[in-house]
Amino acid sequence: MEEEMTGSDVQGDASGEELIRQGILDAPVSREDLEAFGWQQELASLSGPVSRWTTVAELRKRGDEIKEERPQDAAILRLLSAAISMHMVVGTPQPYVAALQMSNGRSAAPDDLGIHDLDALEMMAERAPDAWVRARLSDVALQVAPVYERPGWQLGAMAARAHLEYSMRSDDHAVSRRESLQRAMELGWRYLRRDTEFSEALWVTAKSLMHQGLEKSWPGVSIPIAEEIRKRNRSMAAEAAEAFEQQGETLLASGPSPDAVDLFREAAALWLAAKDPSREQIAHHKSADALIGLARTPGQAMLQADRMAEGIAVLRRHKGDRTRIKELQAELADIRSRILGEMSTFSHQIDVSSVVKHVRERVTAPSLADALLQVAFAFSNWVNAEQVRTEVTDNARRFIFTGMFRQVTYDANGVPVDSTAPFDASDEAEMERRMVNHVSQHDHPILAQVAIPAALDVLQGKFEPTLADIVGILHSSPVTPRGHEWSLARGILAGLELDWEEAAVFLIPQAEPFVRAAFKRAGIHTLSNSNATDGAEEEKSLNELLAHPDVGSVLSPDLILELKALLTHKAGHNLRNRYGHGLISDDQLASVGTVALWWTMLRLVLWPFRERMVEMWEQAKSLKSEGDA
Repeated sequence: MEEEMTGSDVQGDASGEELIRQGILDAPVSREDLEAFGWQQELASLSGPVSRWTTVAELRKRGDEIKEERPQDAAILRLLSAAISMHMVVGTPQPYVAALQMSNGRSAAPDDLGIHDLDALEMMAERAPDAWVRARLSDVALQVAPVYERPGWQLGAMAARAHLEYSMRSDDHAVSRRESLQRAMELGWRYLRRDTEFSEALWVTAKSLMHQGLEKSWPGVSIPIAEEIRKRNRSMAAEAAEAFEQQGETLLASGPSPDAVDLFREAAALWLAAKDPSREQIAHHKSADALIGLARTPGQAMLQADRMAEGIAVLRRHKGDRTRIKELQAELADIRSRILGEMSTFSHQIDVSSVVKHVRERVTAPSLADALLQVAFAFSNWVNAEQVRTEVTDNARRFIFTGMFRQVTYDANGVPVDSTAPFDASDEAEMERRMVNHVSQHDHPILAQVAIPAALDVLQGKFEPTLADIVGILHSSPVTPRGHEWSLARGILAGLELDWEEAAVFLIPQAEPFVRAAFKRAGIHTLSNSNATDGAEEEKSLNELLAHPDVGSVLSPDLILELKALLTHKAGHNLRNRYGHGLISDDQLASVGTVALWWTMLRLVLWPFRERMVEMWEQAKSLKSEGDA
């Protein structure tokens, strides 16, 4: 193969002027300069990624010592420390990223390297005696090459072979060797696809590392290699599946083990890749048995129930014995009955006197209609969706451990009704789940248990509202869904009388027609094709309406978040779905969610008259000013 040209060979090109960016080296370095410096000796203490941070610190220190007398050599040391410090992320479009993110910046990344750095890395990679150093320098250079329109074949092949060579070592740093092996696979597929010798050595090494991971119970080594086998070399899948099953059975011989569950799961996936459905089903059943065995070990009922439910689900998906499944479901119900007894309640006292005082000062109107407006609009608003998003993100940063683990929400019967993944701000579904939970757990309790009771206490001391009063207000509101006035009036009146059970019964079913009426006023179609009858149409459910692509043109983001938190989202009160399916018992109707829903429905009914609140507020300020004068 022809020797690839370096940057110094092409800098006379007219287009090179536009491509050059500032890097660590501000001038070209020749091979002679590199040899004269003897940079290899500066890396004598480096033994792969395990000691790389020590080496980075040593290189930076040494560079600072010589930067006055030998600035070029100091810059070479800074370049080496930058390349060595980068974090390798296998299987991503950007395999090298900054290892540290700090408040005042970050550590080095490929974006920090210029054309002179690229040339120097390429020359040093060719002369590096250590396989890990050679892999690192050539691979980092490979990431920079496209910026300067350089072909990467020579660098890619060099990096692939060096990664493979490092992965074949016999030391105990198996995770770093596994990562290099995976990187060798990625690069080999692109740059050495026709090199059969390389391919054979690659899979021999993969097999050896996989078995080492299994024998020493290193799932971080064996499972990723098994995944690569499933993706890139299915001819090895059956052999790998056998090895995983055998190791799983070996672990089970000593008692139930979570690692055995993972091994059987991976074995099932490998049998699927090997196109052996009967062995795949057997492996799934073994994973179910391992889960059920774990569920029966002494421990917390919540964890036992989670494992038992998962084991049952695996058996149901893979043709498990129905009689056994029924027996296990009875066992699961017994486990779940113990969950609530294990739970603890944590509480702390807060002074809400200022909130009560504020509410009482705002509910002062002499007429029932104006007092209802004040209850709806004078002392609180719906949550601000953007502010909640910011609070959720900030809390995840401040209390980092709360976002690192999966969280499960259980109902009163110990049944898991919602599960959150580890926090990921880029996952919109997970962000919405956290926002809904935040509103339900932090905003609604103060509103429902402090502010609204204080407002209604004032109202009850002044007025005795009747059903006719409320029906009249509803008939005068242009946003009330026609034909639903009486039911809405019963629900609102029940709330005014603090009968929250009756309020729930009437208001929970009325939220859906209220939203549907808003869609129809906006001229947006609310029908969908029926799943039951061909050619027929049916109304979209509340869940579908709140997820409608045009919902933003009908309802504000704040109201959408409120309605989801109150009615449809599992991470919230989920009143509509729980009530509609008969999952709310009578003693659960008087809840924080019901009180917050009552207030929300009152605000919706009175929304067209909210300008009256502004008038009353201006009148109150004017009267106060006159009194002060």
